[in-house]
Amino acid sequence: MDNAMKWGFGWELGPFEVWDAIGLERSVTKMKNEEKNVPEWIQNMISEGKTHFYEISDNSRKFYDIPSKNHQPVSSDEKSFDFQVLKSSGNLIKKHWSASLIDIGDGVINAEFHSVLQPTLNPIDGSILQIINEGLDLLEAGAYKAMVIGHHGQNFCAGANLAGILQFCENKDWAGLEETVKIFQDLTQKIRFSRAPVVAAPFHLTLGGGFEFIGPAAHRVALAELYIGAVEVGVGLIPGAGGNLRLLLNLIENSGKAGRLNIFPLVQKAFETIGFAKVATSADEAKHIGYLLKTDTVVLNNDHR
Repeated sequence: MDNAMKWGFGWELGPFEVWDAIGLERSVTKMKNEEKNVPEWIQNMISEGKTHFYEISDNSRKFYDIPSKNHQPVSSDEKSFDFQVLKSSGNLIKKHWSASLIDIGDGVINAEFHSVLQPTLNPIDGSILQIINEGLDLLEAGAYKAMVIGHHGQNFCAGANLAGILQFCENKDWAGLEETVKIFQDLTQKIRFSRAPVVAAPFHLTLGGGFEFIGPAAHRVALAELYIGAVEVGVGLIPGAGGNLRLLLNLIENSGKAGRLNIFPLVQKAFETIGFAKVATSADEAKHIGYLLKTDTVVLNNDHR
């Protein structure tokens, strides 16, 4: 039922997942106090000490199965990862307040975003930059073979933390602002020239700095429902971490032309795209505009990124 509501109606959580989030025991107590009917199987479940519909145990996610009156493993898909299960199984390499590094097996690590400031938008802050940088250092040291930048949040990344930038400006800390921008610029170049492949998995909102994160990756596996763009002009800025460069390089590669190339039309298209803060409303449109390469992979199932 939970998957039906999520897949069919776009819910972020199914009804029983919502019930878990509210708290089963607490809500049942309130229902009884208000003289509401509580299903017998729910009461039996609680009396047996089972207070969650879902749990993680024995390195797997489990759901409460009514017939067996016990938790059973959720059927898994080899194309998807459950980061909560991986982290609970001892695969967490490092965690900061807005991002984590996870060993997902086969010599591959994953940089997961989980912003404490705005978890639905995952704006870029120092901890996200630090986690990706530390992941790249592990690749350079030969400890791992590849890295994925992706997660299971509501949006990939809505760009830089503008409040932080505004604070630099209000304090007239121009040196601090310049240093922060340079750290981001250097990081995107480090992604581009990493000795091991870095793959990005963008989905939903991927704006501003979010695009600049995925642009230099060796490959992108994008969800078809993608809203991506260099939108900095909307707040009076220009892309500050390589977005201009990535867009132009993408347009050149997508042109498919070898040898001598009349670059002016492509430069003009890049200039207009950035100047008008154009946002692609699908992965297919992103390839046409130049935010993605024609060779990038597009998937329909969000669990398969």
